[in-house]
Amino acid sequence: MPLGSDDELAILRLLNMYAQCGSRQDADGLANLFTEDGVWERKEGAQQGKYTERIKIEGREAWRAFALEMFEVQGSTGYQYVAANAVVTGEGDRAEGVSTAIILGMSNEAASIILIGNFEDEYRRTRDGWKFAYRGMRVSF
Repeated sequence: MPLGSDDELAILRLLNMYAQCGSRQDADGLANLFTEDGVWERKEGAQQGKYTERIKIEGREAWRAFALEMFEVQGSTGYQYVAANAVVTGEGDRAEGVSTAIILGMSNEAASIILIGNFEDEYRRTRDGWKFAYRGMRVSF
């Protein structure tokens, strides 16, 4: 049976929570959006800058450690994560989707685009609601 509107809304909320937790530098919040065995992968890096390397992180605890490391590199620079253009499909307890990710760097002087990319996601319904089972990013800029 195809996903109902309640399921689609819950998955869209998951995407937005990812952006909110990233903006707040909330590593625990980010990690809890994944299944225990969830995978996050930068499938294709940017042509230049700091997001050029491919990375694959497996498991919630490994993701938490990676997020803490990312936030340490960001330091006091404010980052605003934006999730946009999401399309979700699925049946039963599994779904997949695509969305656009934009990260803005915020300073007192101006905002700058840090990253633009696309996520290819797999979602799984758990007893705690919908979670990311897989999140694969292709960096465009």
